[in-house]
Amino acid sequence: MKKYLIFILSAFLITSCTYRPNQDKLTNFKSKDKKVIKSFYKISSDTISFARLVTKGNDLFLSRGKIFYNQDYLTEQTLDKVVKETNNERTIDSLTNYFNKEKLLEISEREELVMFVQIIPDSAMTSLQYFRFTNLRHKIEGKIENELQSLGIGQWIAGDMGAGANMLFTTRNWELAFRTVQEILSKENLIDHVLITKRIITAEADWNYEIVYPVEYEGVFNSM
Repeated sequence: MKKYLIFILSAFLITSCTYRPNQDKLTNFKSKDKKVIKSFYKISSDTISFARLVTKGNDLFLSRGKIFYNQDYLTEQTLDKVVKETNNERTIDSLTNYFNKEKLLEISEREELVMFVQIIPDSAMTSLQYFRFTNLRHKIEGKIENELQSLGIGQWIAGDMGAGANMLFTTRNWELAFRTVQEILSKENLIDHVLITKRIITAEADWNYEIVYPVEYEGVFNSM
């Protein structure tokens, strides 16, 4: 009986506790005050070129970059030089028209979008920490799903453990869903340990992503 109680207590401790990452692997990409307000895409062969309008306080910036599959068939994102622009509606409309002429197009606001949230793990975890990290994923994706559903703007569609704690959601109101997810991650003290990405719909069977948070992120996104 005593052994049975110990087993029950151990199982409870494993499944009820969570493990949070301690390493700040995204320390070089801090951008809490920056926000992507528009993205435009142009697909050429295996490369997606994009242009972004980014705000920081009262400032507006134009950022360009590329998304492609690298030699390991992982999504890789690079950024070009950032240019400061005048922040007003006229400038935004003018740049939008310019990008459209360059055949860089926005995803329709009516399109159902996939948001991929990945909590970045520490370099090494014990088996117990891994189980608790899995519990953290369940906890966070549950909170996000509940909030998205209560707002009537989205739902959870998948989650697993791979290169990180992976969580996928769909939404038809990207701006509100993104803000909601950021608020939850901030309250959970996880906002400095996540990549938030948007699926770029090039074909039904194609899954490639723009890393939208941190805004200045350059590098690999492993969706596996």
